[in-house]
Amino acid sequence: MRKNSRMDNREDKYIGLILRLIALVLGFLLVLVLFFLLMRGIFGLLKYVPWLTYVYMSGIIFLPFCLFTGIYLVFWRRTKMHPSSVVKYLSYGIFAAALAGWAYCLYADVSIFFKRAYTSIDKYASYSMFFLAGNVFAIFLVGIIQALTTEKEKDWLQREP
Repeated sequence: MRKNSRMDNREDKYIGLILRLIALVLGFLLVLVLFFLLMRGIFGLLKYVPWLTYVYMSGIIFLPFCLFTGIYLVFWRRTKMHPSSVVKYLSYGIFAAALAGWAYCLYADVSIFFKRAYTSIDKYASYSMFFLAGNVFAIFLVGIIQALTTEKEKDWLQREP
């Protein structure tokens, strides 16, 4: 018995999606390998560090940048809907300063890694205790300010149908 065309179409979509995801992951890994081969060709110091260390240290260097930048970008999108313009611009200022700080730290960390090839995180700017604590404080500060200046939601029991 033949399945209907609707099921065939749905299965084709899922198979296509899975193939695209696999291609995306393989493409990302290929670009990463090509990037490191290019950097190894450009910088002579990299031949003293094994290639697995490159992959590990790039993950270590990019992890806090990606994590905090993602958090700030989510807050940036949520801030667009905030009712108070003063809080909105204050939040944008804090986010812009934090994103600029992370961009600088990423640039500094990548340049330090490719110039010196340190394998310890204490040499990198993005792992400074004050910098990380300041970012966490900024996230909570903006969250609290936005929560206190937003109108309280009605409880589900108090809402009108």
